[in-house]
Amino acid sequence: MLLERFRKRLRPHARSLAVVAGVAGGLYLAGTYLLDRLKDIQAKVTEERASRESLRRRFLQNQEDCTFTLLALLPTLSAQILEEMDVEDLTHQLQQLSKPKPEIAITSSSTVAMEDSIVSLASTESSSDVELLSSSSSSSSSAPPAPPAPASSTTTTTTSSGEEVEAEGEGEKTGEVGVGEAEGEPKEVGRTQSDVGASWSSEFQEMDKGKENLSESQQSVLSIASTVESSTVSSPPAAPLPPSAATLLAPPKTKMQLWNELKLLTFTRTLTALYTLTLLTLQTRIQLNLLGRHSYVRSVKELETTLGLGEGPQGEGEVSPEDEMVYLSFSWWLMNVGWREVAERVERAVKEVMGPVSLKKTLNQTEFEALLLEIRRKVEFDLGGDSIPRPHSFLPHLLPPTPSTLAHLLQQTHLNALPSSPTAPIRLLLSETSTYLSSPSFESCLSSSLAHAFGSLVDALGERRMLGGVTVDQQGGRFEEIVETKPKRLAEVLAEVAKFGRESLEDGGMLGGGNRVVDSLADLPELASFSAVVYSSYLGLDEGF
Repeated sequence: MLLERFRKRLRPHARSLAVVAGVAGGLYLAGTYLLDRLKDIQAKVTEERASRESLRRRFLQNQEDCTFTLLALLPTLSAQILEEMDVEDLTHQLQQLSKPKPEIAITSSSTVAMEDSIVSLASTESSSDVELLSSSSSSSSSAPPAPPAPASSTTTTTTSSGEEVEAEGEGEKTGEVGVGEAEGEPKEVGRTQSDVGASWSSEFQEMDKGKENLSESQQSVLSIASTVESSTVSSPPAAPLPPSAATLLAPPKTKMQLWNELKLLTFTRTLTALYTLTLLTLQTRIQLNLLGRHSYVRSVKELETTLGLGEGPQGEGEVSPEDEMVYLSFSWWLMNVGWREVAERVERAVKEVMGPVSLKKTLNQTEFEALLLEIRRKVEFDLGGDSIPRPHSFLPHLLPPTPSTLAHLLQQTHLNALPSSPTAPIRLLLSETSTYLSSPSFESCLSSSLAHAFGSLVDALGERRMLGGVTVDQQGGRFEEIVETKPKRLAEVLAEVAKFGRESLEDGGMLGGGNRVVDSLADLPELASFSAVVYSSYLGLDEGF
């Protein structure tokens, strides 16, 4: 009875109740579905984030490996550059010209007589020279005099003051003619060993002063001495001379010749170091990022195999550890052959640009940067038949251009179990490397890296106040001191340029803290972007960054 009354009351609302129940059930099912989907999406996002983080860590670690690999390869490259471009040897030769040279004994009596007359003329040219000679020989005045030699000829010379000086042909010599005098430069007397080569600029100043002090009579007589010496040396020896003797008998170079050679060689070595170091950096980045990408793909495939989601790594394109060793050995080409080709281009450009620049010229930062920019233009661009400059391809300097050179490289590296020809994975890696090296992205990255490396040279010279300008010295707190310096002469800048070139070739103890160029290139955003393109294997290489 009660149940029937309840049914009668619900019957009018049965449809509404059914609708409400259906809606509630639908909402429950939809909510459950949405919660499941959200959980799946959250898990997927978390997994993608973890994958991205793992990929980012792998990429950053790979870039650090590139820096350490570059520092490990640097000693091999620097040893060859420093040996073949020995700036320090030229500096030593300049220092030797400032030291008194021992006189070479010549048995010919006529030659001895000629030299005695030259000494008499050179020693009596000015009273100041006589005083210097007398003061330098005062320490040895207590020694017993040498026995008189038979007189064979006597030369009487009248100086500018009207005095007559007699010099016996084979008698006792009162002085000797050094290398600098034979070349039209004054002899330095009383200079101690510690004073020799105090600075390159002081040597250059002494050379200029010496040329002004010589009179016409000295220059004419000294030219006769050089003629006699050359005629004596030109006589054929009884036996072949060793290289050291041939070097001693060769006509010595003047200070001006050595300074010009030093100027060109200093810039050539430093700029060659910057070019080869930048190219080696980019090549190492491409190689290790390609291998890093293959390693990451291989690890993902192995993980899928472990989870039963796919098959393991297989196929001809799979890179083995042996293939990686062979592929990395291709940097041998740049470190042993390619850098010399780059050095030839740099040397030609330096001769054209820096050759006419006088050593006395003062260079501010703007002028110095303009000279470097002109050298870069000649090195990095080639003129075609239509006289339109086009970017120079550095690919032949980085990889062997022909099959014969490739075979030569494989023979020189002689790794264990090295194949006679590259395997399929190595050919694939080389093809990919050539593609990246020929892409516009590489040209853009190379240009930015070289500009950064050359900028490091300018900054280093600016910090040492070689190029003049205004600098601000922090005195502590709010106080600052503005210091204005004048630009130095090119002869003084050479020492700092050579020092920077040598420092850029040092490995910094494998800690990455001692090489300014390597550290600055490692932090370059353009290089990091190019490395990311290679590592992630984007196809839009011709679109740049």
